[in-house]
Amino acid sequence: MWARYPDGTIKQFAGRIKPDGTVDVTALGDTTTATTIATGYTPAAYPLLSTDGNITGDTRPDLWTRTSDGSILVHPGQDPANGGAFAPPILLALAPTPPASFTDLSDGTLVQATGAAQVSVVQGGARFPIPDEATFNRLGYAWDRIKTLSPTTIDAITRFPRDGTLLREENDPNVYLVRGGIRHAFTSEARFNALGYQWTAIRIVPDHTLDPTPRGTNL
Repeated sequence: MWARYPDGTIKQFAGRIKPDGTVDVTALGDTTTATTIATGYTPAAYPLLSTDGNITGDTRPDLWTRTSDGSILVHPGQDPANGGAFAPPILLALAPTPPASFTDLSDGTLVQATGAAQVSVVQGGARFPIPDEATFNRLGYAWDRIKTLSPTTIDAITRFPRDGTLLREENDPNVYLVRGGIRHAFTSEARFNALGYQWTAIRIVPDHTLDPTPRGTNL
């Protein structure tokens, strides 16, 4: 049996057979023998998580999730020796098309709800709150470029960037690639270059605004 914990950890509880041949159901609640098979699957990133067994037909049980923006992913089971119990996810269905008011929210767009003081910057389709005026000015934003939207529209902008987005927090040297709702740090500049990414594609966001996006294994 698999169980997800609030911190995003997935643990496996192995079954046991009694001497009389019946199933020992107490084993399914024995935390002393539970094995951690995955991390980073927080309810915030994956509101819905389940399994239908072997979905991909390779004899290994798989996981499927719905991301915070409504996309459906399959996480194929694999040999844990390859870096975890699940391989990188496969997209099954895209999230619903966003409202027309979202179509012009390109990277770097500054947004603010009507009547509110909070200003956020949009990167990778997600909004990142700017904590104060000093941060706003350091990151080179312009006050006259702020787009005012309704509170409902602001709330509908996801806090989780789309897959393929490259991000770095202002005072964190790590560059992250978002994949399957999880951010993965590059281990070195050489690795970044070897994987074919462009430095000009990296988007900088305020410190700690990547916290809602769970951190996975390094690339």
